Amino acid sequence: MAKIVIGAAVGVGMLLIYQNYLIPKKESTPISQTENSTDTSQTNIAVERDEKRMEDLEKIRDYLNLYYLNISKGKFPQDLNQLLEINQKFPDLIKVIPKDPKTNELYKYTNLADGQDFQLCAHLEEIKEEKCLSSNLGSETQKQELLQEAEKSTEKDGIRERDAQRIIDLNLLRTALEMYYSDFNSYPKNLSVLNPKYIKAIPLDPLTNKPYFYYAACPDGRYHLGTELEDENNSNLKQDRDVEKCDSADFSGKDPSECGF
Repeated sequence: MAKIVIGAAVGVGMLLIYQNYLIPKKESTPISQTENSTDTSQTNIAVERDEKRMEDLEKIRDYLNLYYLNISKGKFPQDLNQLLEINQKFPDLIKVIPKDPKTNELYKYTNLADGQDFQLCAHLEEIKEEKCLSSNLGSETQKQELLQEAEKSTEKDGIRERDAQRIIDLNLLRTALEMYYSDFNSYPKNLSVLNPKYIKAIPLDPLTNKPYFYYAACPDGRYHLGTELEDENNSNLKQDRDVEKCDSADFSGKDPSECGF
């Protein structure tokens, strides 16, 4: 209960009137609780950002290893922006290079030992320290073994890609041949006449850059169109290693120079 004194002039003298006013007590959150709540919230945000930073470092290290093994063949990049070169071999693998969630800047990266190692760091807010990762590919011997494995894997990928392209090419040529037959009631003596009306460009083997095998003098009026696949286990071979009859298209690895019977 608070007491306020108000003076009022009455005549010559001063009449003192005492009135009691009840002033409601204002309820408020203790400052210490508010500060604690704010601190907790900021700590949680910092922890989340730190977790994201560590995830980013692990992801970037994977990219660096991929670059070392498949792009540069034995050297880590000079800076993180070079990681985008990975997309030349693995399209759209890296949309963007991860950046610090608070500053939106690239993480601290240092190329070490003439490209044989690196240091990748992020500043962690919660512990106020830097956390760094380095190469985890192992010793020089282990790196060489991994490089050899990567080379084999790259070679296999190349074989699969070339064989897939060969099959696409033969199917395109077969379609063009049938369109030609529809117009002339016979197949052309060579593939070149298909261009440009039936096909925009005559495809060539992706490895040798030579024309695909084509033979149009089969006794029954049909043709043989074939190629050699590098992968002996390719399902398109269908166990037909040697051509035994004239066929509209074949993926055998041992095509004869003419239709065989």
